[in-house]
Amino acid sequence: MERLKERGHEEGELVTRADGSQAVKIKKRKRRSEQPHKEAAKRQQKIRLFQLGLAFSLFCGLVATAAGLLFYYNSTGYRESIRTKIAQWTGADVDITEFSVTPNTARCATMNLSWPAGNHLRTLQITRPSAQLNILGFLTNQWGGNAVVATNGKLIFGKGQEDAPKSAPTNEKPSAFPFSFDNYRIEKLDVIGFDQAQQPWLTISGTEVSLVKTDAGSQTRFVGGKVNVLAFQPMHLDRASIDFTTGQMIIDQARFKPEPNASGSLELSNNIDLYGAKTTDLNLSMKHFPLEILLGEGVETIMSGFVDTNPEALNCLLRFTPGSYDSYNIQLGFVGSSLTPLTLCGFPFFSDLSRELQDQDYVNRFHFADRVEGELIRDAKVLTLRSLHLEKKGQFIIKGDISVTDGKIVGQLDVGLQDSLLTQNHINPMMLDLFARNTGGYQWCKITLGGTPTSPADNFNDQIKAILDKSPDKPTASPTDSAPLNVEDELDAQ
Repeated sequence: MERLKERGHEEGELVTRADGSQAVKIKKRKRRSEQPHKEAAKRQQKIRLFQLGLAFSLFCGLVATAAGLLFYYNSTGYRESIRTKIAQWTGADVDITEFSVTPNTARCATMNLSWPAGNHLRTLQITRPSAQLNILGFLTNQWGGNAVVATNGKLIFGKGQEDAPKSAPTNEKPSAFPFSFDNYRIEKLDVIGFDQAQQPWLTISGTEVSLVKTDAGSQTRFVGGKVNVLAFQPMHLDRASIDFTTGQMIIDQARFKPEPNASGSLELSNNIDLYGAKTTDLNLSMKHFPLEILLGEGVETIMSGFVDTNPEALNCLLRFTPGSYDSYNIQLGFVGSSLTPLTLCGFPFFSDLSRELQDQDYVNRFHFADRVEGELIRDAKVLTLRSLHLEKKGQFIIKGDISVTDGKIVGQLDVGLQDSLLTQNHINPMMLDLFARNTGGYQWCKITLGGTPTSPADNFNDQIKAILDKSPDKPTASPTDSAPLNVEDELDAQ
């Protein structure tokens, strides 16, 4: 006890019990409770468990949402809502087959759109359209992505019937797209246009068409495709950009080529009022373009060659009433192209001149490269080449008009030969009587044309006969009694 008293409070506190005895109350040592590295590990573990739980919950929620959306998107009700959106946007009756949706793709087997008889558009058949969906659009039901692409399509249009019902887009903003894709594309589209007699007057085969969003709304773009227009020669669609607004088609540019990789081109531009009765004028321009394409099938047998638009011409246009093929009228001033000369051929007077002048350059045709001018006027019934001026300087000039109506040629040409050609010793003096008029250093003869494009005719040989009949020393044999000129042999000899 004494020892404890002496040690005092170092090991404990001396206390007196209730019975008077004394004892040392030992102080309890406090255990250190703060262990930073262990507490940090515990906190990290709790955070990880929370994150795992949250991620698992989100995953389960996403799976449940995706499963619910997939079930909803593939339901009959949702397919009907898609059909309604497209119908409101286009104003057409819409039919969709085998519609299906996955988290990243929406597709169907076919989509068919049809319009009433009062509309110019009749049907649009689309095969296997599909779209790649972004995940946000899939979850929010705001479909969007890069593009909606279809492999094939067929568009048929014709003149809308005046008394028949018409349809138009019914959504509040006709320019607003029903979905948020950047463009809508058909890789190969066939376009067929019918006239009132239900005869196809236009076909465009295998063009790629895209409906692209722009700042102004949307633009339809065509690339490639073979173009056939009734009574014209085929050509190739290079590219076209068209804007559609309510009742109007705005052609920014439509470029056509004779062949896919050819350098020449024909371009159209201007606005078209689709449902008005007004006549529309499209600006028409050409550069190194074959004239025979515009002359039509068969007429290339009398004239062919590349031409440019005449910059001084008063009219270079295509005029028509929308929906009426028979209403078209082409007025086009043209000049010769630097690529090739223009060739006038087939008329018998060329071979007659070759015989009388003893010059093979005139055999069956002649190439004019120095000066080519004229005006092409064409409608559904008559083709006219007016104010022609075809010249090879210092040798040969042809001026006049040529028309083709119902397959028959009508026209008159002033044919001029340089006077020095007719005074050579080997030339029959009769030619000076035939080319009696002298103007500008040329002797002139007027020739009347006839026949058909496949068998042209003229009265030049008749004029020769008439002069020979009047001649006091006429030969016993007329020019037609001489041996016929073999054109192929003459060309081979050259």
